[in-house]
Amino acid sequence: MIAHFRIIFFAFLALALGIWLTSLCYYASSLYLIILVSCIGLMLIIALFYLLFKNKFFSFFWNIKWHLVLIAVFIGLGVGLFHIAVAQHQVNFIPEKKVTYGISGVVDTNYIEKEKGVYFILSDAKVINNGIDQDLNFNVFVYMYYPEDGGRYSEQELEKILPGNFVYMTSKIVYTPVFDDEINTFAYSSGFQYSCFTNLDNVVAIDGKMGFWDSIREHIRGMYKENMDEIYAGLAFSILVGDKTELDPNISNNFAISGIIHVIAVSGLNTAFIVMLLMFFLKKLRIKWLKLGIVLTVLVFYAILCDLTPSVVRASLMSIFLLITHLFGKQGDNLTSI
Repeated sequence: MIAHFRIIFFAFLALALGIWLTSLCYYASSLYLIILVSCIGLMLIIALFYLLFKNKFFSFFWNIKWHLVLIAVFIGLGVGLFHIAVAQHQVNFIPEKKVTYGISGVVDTNYIEKEKGVYFILSDAKVINNGIDQDLNFNVFVYMYYPEDGGRYSEQELEKILPGNFVYMTSKIVYTPVFDDEINTFAYSSGFQYSCFTNLDNVVAIDGKMGFWDSIREHIRGMYKENMDEIYAGLAFSILVGDKTELDPNISNNFAISGIIHVIAVSGLNTAFIVMLLMFFLKKLRIKWLKLGIVLTVLVFYAILCDLTPSVVRASLMSIFLLITHLFGKQGDNLTSI
């Protein structure tokens, strides 16, 4: 017997449809509004014809009524979730364009080196202006430009912006709304709605305490550096947890040119290795529920270690569905899994 979850697939497809339609209407082209109203009107006309005539064609819609109800509910849920997200992204502080503020907070992410500078995300941020502290209810995106002579910051200089450090800086602040002319997905996923552009000289750091997951990542990074060349240590760490902070740009470009850039992205390949190894070591364990629990715990731990990126979450969910079908002794449905 085939075990499938197609009803879940249609439900979440309807959820995505509701969010997408609402986003189109939010950015307000009258054409989208006309299309949405026309579709709703067409559904009402079909329902009316069924009630009036009840012929075989409209009976088909009645036979799948609960599927349609489920889809309608999840579309409505998608509409509601979009509006909740918009409401939750109302800021409590609008910076003035020509004012330099004092900004304090905790470095929340590993720094990422780019062509012109380094950026990171600042959490628990406060703005200090005229001696008054203002708590920000969102993170701050901080971009530090390289020196004007074209040199890059050394690893020792960048130690002041390691995750967990408390930092203070002076900079102008730019309001970066998530919901503007279009959805800023990077700002949404990183939780920031403010940006500041400065340099390392304007940043003062006080060593802080790393969070649990950051400390584990730094411990793994240190193990690679102690036992491998720096270039290969950066590559190994990138493949393991998806953090490309220390990945050599030349290696990244070579992977991209070769068409195998997905190898250094945490996805199904990583979770497949984890599941295969665990199932090999646990093959003599006869308690299926315990075996499933161990595998699920490790997958969740690994997904959080990789900062819950969409690719690893998707791969972990797919692995979980496949494991559940095997637990019940049923044949998996490949179409549903995909």
